[in-house]
Amino acid sequence: MLHHLCTTQAFLRLPAALSRASRTIRSSPPATSFCRSGTDVLVAQGTEAGGHTGTMGLLPFLAGIVRRYPDVPVLAAGGIADGRTLAAVLTAGADGAWLGTAFLATPEAVEVHDVHKRLIVESDGSDTVWTRTYDIVSGLPWPANIGARVRRNRFTDEWSGREATLRDRKEEFAPAQDINPFEAPPDPDTSQIPYGQSASFVDAVRPAADWSGPSVTRPRQSWPRGLGPCCADRECRAHSRWTVSVPRLGRVLNSHAH
Repeated sequence: MLHHLCTTQAFLRLPAALSRASRTIRSSPPATSFCRSGTDVLVAQGTEAGGHTGTMGLLPFLAGIVRRYPDVPVLAAGGIADGRTLAAVLTAGADGAWLGTAFLATPEAVEVHDVHKRLIVESDGSDTVWTRTYDIVSGLPWPANIGARVRRNRFTDEWSGREATLRDRKEEFAPAQDINPFEAPPDPDTSQIPYGQSASFVDAVRPAADWSGPSVTRPRQSWPRGLGPCCADRECRAHSRWTVSVPRLGRVLNSHAH
C-alpha cells in the first residue's frame, strides 16, 4: 500500500495499484498507524504544496518523518519542481519526490482550464495563501488543521480572519448544484484556483514529460555542487541515501507489479 501525505501527480511513475491504495495524511500521528498496517511508501507533504495541505513546512516535516520511520521509503511533496529543490529533499533524507503544481500547467491536464494554467505560469510563487474559506463555503467536513493553498484573490482577502462570519453566510457563496466547475473558466477574483509555491519554477505550459525528465533530474546542469554526477555511482558513500533510494523504491514497485 502507498499511504501519502499529499494529493498530487507523481514524479515517480507509480503503478495504478499503488495509486488506488493511497491515503492523504499531512501530520505525523497518522503515519504511525499506517506504518503498523504495512504501508509501502510515505509521501511527506509540506504546506508549500497547492490544494489541501497542512501548516508545517516541508523540510522539518520531512526530516521528522524520515527519522521516525527509517525503514519506510519516503517521498517528499510541496515546493519541488527543479533539480535544486529535488536535491534539497534528497539531502534531507527523502527517497524521491512527488510533483503536483508543475503538472497542472501541462497539455495533458485536460480538466485544468487554460486560465488556471496561465495564472500558474504568471505566478512567482508568492501569490498563494493557505486558507479555509473555500472549504467553509463547500460545507465539507475538513479537519480544522487542514486548509487549501490557493491563489490569493479578492475573496480570500475579504474573508481572511472572518471565518466565523463566513460560516454563518456560506449559503450566499455556495456554488449552484447544476454547474460543472470544469466548463466555465475560473474567475481570478473569486474562484478557488489551487497551486503551490513551486509555481515559481513553471515558466510555460509544457508537456508532462518535461517535468519527469532531464530538466528536473539532470545533475550536471541543475543540481548544486556536491549532489552531482557522483550520485550515479553506486559506490558513492557521501550520498548513500540517494544511491540506496532506487533499490528501496524499486522493491516496493516490483512487489506490486505481479
